[in-house]
Amino acid sequence: MEEGKLYRQLRKERGYTIAQVADEQNSRSFISKFEQGASSISIHRLERLLENIHVTVEEFYYLRAQQKGVKSHDNLMSFPSYMTSEFMDLLDRILGINKEAYLSNAHAQRSKEGLEEMRSELIAASKQHSFVFLYLEITKEIHEINLSGSKPDRSPDEYMEKLRIKTRPVISYLMKVDNWGVYEILLFRYFQFLFPVETSYHLLQVAISRTKKEQGLSLMREIQMDLIFSCFTTFVNFRRLEWAKEVLTIAEELLADRGDMLNSTHLLCYQGWYWYIYGDQEKGLLKIDQGLSIFRVLKQTKMVKLWERSLHSIKKNAEEPNSYLMFR
Repeated sequence: MEEGKLYRQLRKERGYTIAQVADEQNSRSFISKFEQGASSISIHRLERLLENIHVTVEEFYYLRAQQKGVKSHDNLMSFPSYMTSEFMDLLDRILGINKEAYLSNAHAQRSKEGLEEMRSELIAASKQHSFVFLYLEITKEIHEINLSGSKPDRSPDEYMEKLRIKTRPVISYLMKVDNWGVYEILLFRYFQFLFPVETSYHLLQVAISRTKKEQGLSLMREIQMDLIFSCFTTFVNFRRLEWAKEVLTIAEELLADRGDMLNSTHLLCYQGWYWYIYGDQEKGLLKIDQGLSIFRVLKQTKMVKLWERSLHSIKKNAEEPNSYLMFR
């Protein structure tokens, strides 16, 4: 549905006539032409028209996406969300393809084929989106190695260094942006497991300080928490336990009095993860069990299954820290 037709629908649903929403910026004649698709509109005029029917710009774009058949972003975070962004659409699609890749070789093969198809589509459309394209390429390369069943032609450290070299442009870009938006924090979130650990630690401080201007955006707050928990997994994997504990303290401070039950419960489980790897397995299991109990009371069955699987992996990582890593 075109923007004008959608506006006409929203106006009529709220019982407004064209005469009632017309003002000094938008005449009745202009509104009529806009609704019929006979006239384009500037963002300033559209904002005023939406204000006159009490619909936010965010709602309008969300409804426009629904009319076009664009789905919510179900894979970027723990709850479905939407933001008008081709970058987010593409990243969400990659994550969706990748979601079950590690369940079996058959799943991994399908994921690899899906990524190859998406790569061809982007090249054909001349829409490579250099950073998201790089993420797709790296993800596909990891699948190819997992499917081959053979060891890479270099040591794990050498292979990781090869990937880290590829991500240097991402780091350079993030360092030069003074005020981060959703794009920057998502770049960091999904590339950070490839960055040197010290770089991830430094960039996390940058991310927190440079996203302050968008703290009122609920999506930003959710992505910020997702990033913090993701960095925790990197630090604990590489046994930078002091940094891991520091990250959990940051999460605790950000969640204080926020009323965010879901992430506060996740925090309990992450704290349990920390204590289990730190060596206090009894305290670690108690924290995770507390989190699981809350998720069960809240009937969050997906979260229960997630952390039950995670606990199995945490135990394996504690036993084999050099050969079994777990990223989130």
